[in-house]
Amino acid sequence: MILDILGWGRQAYGMTPLSDPSQNASDESLAARRDVTALYGRYARRVLAFLAGQGVPQAELEDIHHDVWIRVWKQSESKPFEGHFRGWLFQIARNLAIDHRRKKRAGMLGEIEPESGQSPVRLALESERRVRLEKCLDHLPGDQGTVVRGKLGGEDYEQICLRIGIKTPQAHKLFFQAKDRLENCMKEWADE
Repeated sequence: MILDILGWGRQAYGMTPLSDPSQNASDESLAARRDVTALYGRYARRVLAFLAGQGVPQAELEDIHHDVWIRVWKQSESKPFEGHFRGWLFQIARNLAIDHRRKKRAGMLGEIEPESGQSPVRLALESERRVRLEKCLDHLPGDQGTVVRGKLGGEDYEQICLRIGIKTPQAHKLFFQAKDRLENCMKEWADE
């Protein structure tokens, strides 16, 4: 009977304790106490859903989710938490999702692996072409550049449209306009 009052008897039967102090504590007080375990329990599923909504591929979702919580843990140890925890947490998740897209895009345009027997002149031309393509991408106007970078980063049109607030047909139009501009930009470079 006394164990039930303390909540311990319920735990022995697989039930939740009557008073778990972390259940009633605010996010900010848990963060201030560095109780990352309780915060993880509250937000793990939400962060996973958020990352999936940010276009993180299913195969990489767990890794990025893990990185979010590692960053929360490290930052909670290095300095005392101040501010709104949930906003801070989702900003970390958003930044890591953006970093992931950038790395993926850089990999698509990234270093050219030399094929066996490829001449140094050919490697130099490919490297120069990659640099020119990146410059052309930087000069795309407004949402054209955003749509192309989103596609290169692995996003589908729906995700891009949600992020920048346009309709799908407009995104398709912007993509094909950007494609024409990129082709012209690359053609101009080739004619030089």
